[in-house]
Parts: sequence; C-alpha cells; structure tokens
Amino acid sequence: MRKLWLLLLIIGPTSVCYSQTITGGDSLIKNNTEPVKVHSAKKATIYAAVLPGLGHVYNKKYWKLPIVYVGIGTSIFFISQNNKYYQDFLTSYKYRVDNDPNTNDLLYSDLTDAEVFSNLELTRTWLEWSYVATIGIYLLQIVDASVDAHLFNFDVSDDLSLNIRPSLIQTQNRMDGGLALTFSF
Repeated sequence: MRKLWLLLLIIGPTSVCYSQTITGGDSLIKNNTEPVKVHSAKKATIYAAVLPGLGHVYNKKYWKLPIVYVGIGTSIFFISQNNKYYQDFLTSYKYRVDNDPNTNDLLYSDLTDAEVFSNLELTRTWLEWSYVATIGIYLLQIVDASVDAHLFNFDVSDDLSLNIRPSLIQTQNRMDGGLALTFSF
C-alpha cells in the first residue's frame, strides 16, 4: 500500500492539463434561422411497442424492417417447432405412465422411459428459451427504435473528426510529453 501511495505522489504532481478556449461564441449552436424539425423519441418507442418495426419506419430506417421481422419470425418458428416436439414427448410420456395396457406409445417406441422423460425436459427447456428469445428480440427492437430516434438529428457530416497525436508541452522549466486531442466540427 505504501508503494502505491509513493507512486501516486511521484506521478501526481507531474501531470499538467491544458484546455482550449473557444472565442466568438458557442460553436455548437447553428447560426441558420431555419427551425429544426423535432423528431420524437417517445413516438418512435410507442410505435415500435405497438407494431414491431413501425418505430424504424418512423425513424426512416427502412433497412431494419427485414432484420426485425426475420428475427421475430425465426423465434416464433422455433416456438412452434419446440412446442410440437414437446407435445409429442408429453403424449408419449403420458401413455407410458398411465398404467393402461390398452394405450401404446407408437411415436417413440424405440426409446426407453428415461429417454422420453429426458427429451421431454429438454424440449420444454428449448421451448422456454424460444419464448425468451422472442421477447428479447421484441424488446431489443423497441430500444433500437428509441435510440435511433434520439440520434435522428445527430450531425454525422464529413467535417466531424477527432485527431490524436503525440505532442510536447512546454511548462515553466521543462518539456512534458503528452497526447493532443483535436476535435473538428
């Protein structure tokens, strides 16, 4: 612990921070007089919650519609398939444990009782995970539509940049090395 404090005492006083001042007003405020169209994130979120993909249409991100519908459609397909297999194994298991000699399990007659029960539990787990995936994809598309709406008016023009380069900073008695971060917007 003493070594850590000693290291902090040695390094701490040698760090010098400099900043840049902006003259001529705030450069982040646009000087044009045309009104900025308000894009509502609340509307996009509500639209996406009501109908999957509608929030993306409101945000004019049409290319995301196939992704949303393929994701939800695939997870619904897996719900359907896993439910079918679950029902088959459940019926087979019920036939085996009902103690009625007149009922025969013809669907999975080559499996043992333990294998049928194991497959029943496995398909139930897959069915539950399919429901979780469907809900997850639905919620993810709502969050994505909301984030897109928040960033709808974000400036992504070519004159935005961040340059990082090494630099030498002259202090009173010595030269210090550091990194210069230059933002251009």
